[in-house]
Amino acid sequence: RNGLPNEAVAPAQLPAGLVRPCLTAAGRLSEQKGFDVLLRALAQLPGVHLWLVGEGEARSSLEALAERLGVGDRVVMDGWNDQVPAVLGAGDLVVEPPRGVATRPRRGPASRTARGGE
Repeated sequence: RNGLPNEAVAPAQLPAGLVRPCLTAAGRLSEQKGFDVLLRALAQLPGVHLWLVGEGEARSSLEALAERLGVGDRVVMDGWNDQVPAVLGAGDLVVEPPRGVATRPRRGPASRTARGGE
């Protein structure tokens, strides 16, 4: 179980200043979660906005990075929010950029198929 409800949840309204297209993300603001990677990607997507909810030790460095990248005006970091499913549903795309996912070794038949049947 991932902590999200099984029933449908009405999406929240986008915060003031955010327009579509809008990405949504939620999680602990830490280096491990890869939100810095998300901000760098956002810098390559003109006109796309981001609503990020969560708290953590990396919040101030993420806010500073958003400003350095020139995307600070397209990002809302709301902090803790107990309506995460509604927030995630408000955007056009939910993003989850944790580090290390793509580099973990894969085992089993699915990994052999993905590597061309080795």
